[in-house]
Amino acid sequence: MAAPNGLPHARLGVVVSRKVCNRAVGRNYMKRVTREVFRCHASALAGLDVVVLHKKPFMSGMFALISMEFEELALKILKCRDSFKFSSASTNSA
Repeated sequence: MAAPNGLPHARLGVVVSRKVCNRAVGRNYMKRVTREVFRCHASALAGLDVVVLHKKPFMSGMFALISMEFEELALKILKCRDSFKFSSASTNSA
C-alpha cells in the first residue's frame, strides 16, 4: 500500500505478524531485508508512504528474489502515482 505524504522523502512501514513467522529472529530478518531493499528504491518513491505487509515468510538466500519483487511493486506504485497526478491536475485546473 502506498499513499502521498507531502514530504520530499519516502517513508516505510513494515508489518510481519507472528502468524507469518513464529520466531522473532525470522521476523527481524524479514524487516531488515525489507528496509534494505526500500533504501535502494527510496529516491524513486520520494513523497510516498509505503506500507509492506508480509504474508509469506522468506529465509536468507532469497534477497535477489525479494529485491526483484519489491522493484516490480515499486514500478506499479509509481504508475499509480503518476496517473493520480494527471487525473487530479485536470480537475483542479478548471
